[in-house]
Amino acid sequence: MRKRVFAFLLLAVTLITLVGCKKSKKLIENEADAKEVIECPKENMFGLEKIALFEDRAVAVFDEKLCEDFEYDENDLDTFSLKGYLGKKNAGFSLTVENMVNIWPEEDKSSIELKNGHYIVTIIFPNKESYKEDPDEDFEILGLHISGMTIWITEDTVELRYTARGYDIMWYYTQEFDRAKGKWEKVDEDEVGCMTSETY
Repeated sequence: MRKRVFAFLLLAVTLITLVGCKKSKKLIENEADAKEVIECPKENMFGLEKIALFEDRAVAVFDEKLCEDFEYDENDLDTFSLKGYLGKKNAGFSLTVENMVNIWPEEDKSSIELKNGHYIVTIIFPNKESYKEDPDEDFEILGLHISGMTIWITEDTVELRYTARGYDIMWYYTQEFDRAKGKWEKVDEDEVGCMTSETY
């Protein structure tokens, strides 16, 4: 009898685990079709957990609580939030794509949804042969521009950037993820006054 009870409990735990795995994988639709999936610890400036790069779009997943608890707004104006974009037909986010001729940013289509405590941001670009600078090369997504945040992707790193603006000072925040080590560096802060000519 004990063996049967133990076997039943083991089966129940296994089923619960499998259901939990399926839920987490369903955050990004058709994730298996992505050209590349980058996963990272969510303890970073934006609460970024995952980026999936497809032929014609990028999908980024953020932990809702960490994203909304953003602490790098020097004026404490609470201007950094993805919540305000929920329900919009086009959120106005954009991509930087290598091998693409210059197009209007409005040609990118973007959306955001809240699912299981995560913001899912999707940005689609026009993957057309006529937009290629070199017809023999593929498009490559290099950057995501979402609200006030920028995410740059290279073969070795993912870099987060955010700019906080004051009356006469700007604060530039960056944080880098080492893809090989699977670790985030500390947030780096750079302060620039209005009289300087430094650019970011």
